[in-house]
Amino acid sequence: MIRVQFAAAAAGLTGTVVVFVAEGELLQAPASGIKEADIKKIRELLALNDYKGKKGSSDVLLRPAGLPLDRLVVVGLGKASALTPLAAQEAGGAAYARLAGIPG
Repeated sequence: MIRVQFAAAAAGLTGTVVVFVAEGELLQAPASGIKEADIKKIRELLALNDYKGKKGSSDVLLRPAGLPLDRLVVVGLGKASALTPLAAQEAGGAAYARLAGIPG
């Protein structure tokens, strides 16, 4: 069973964290509540993995270096200008699908 929990970024990042990335824009508005040092590390990881944020893409990084996480799930949103409520719902479904495939 997947248990989704929303917590203030001030609580710190732990466990499995999902981030949504728009194409060509690495970790904008919603992720801005995360500590800048952690955002920088996540951006570096995305760059190392050549992650572009293409719509429908997703990746799971296990125990990402420099972060106190078990997993970082990254889901592409496509171009920010094309983001619609349906596209956001599809991205949520992609995140769920990746999480459901993780042994827990």
